[in-house]
Amino acid sequence: MLGQLKEWAPSLFSISFKLETDDAILLKKARGAIAKYGMGCVVANILHTRYDRITLVTPTPTAPEGEARVVEREPGSDTLLETVFVPELCELHRAHIEAA
Repeated sequence: MLGQLKEWAPSLFSISFKLETDDAILLKKARGAIAKYGMGCVVANILHTRYDRITLVTPTPTAPEGEARVVEREPGSDTLLETVFVPELCELHRAHIEAA
C-alpha cells in the first residue's frame, strides 16, 4: 500500500514506522522506505528500546536518502516518548505544507 500513496496523492506528507530487532539494519531499512516509497519521514526504532528512543529519518536536499536524528525521552521520566517526537512530526508536516 505504501507504494500507492504517492500515486493517489502526490503531494501527501506520509510517515511510516519501522520496528527492528537488529540495530545494524535499522537505518538501512528506514532509508529504503524513503527511497522505495517516497516517505516524508520514517519513525524507526529497536524493539527493546521502543519506549525510550526513536530515530526520525527524513529526506533532505543534502541527504535525499534520509538524514537520521535520534529522539529520546528523559531518563527516569514518566513522559511518554510520543509526547517528545509527535510535535516534531507536526513541525515536519507544517514545513511540508508551506513548501508546497
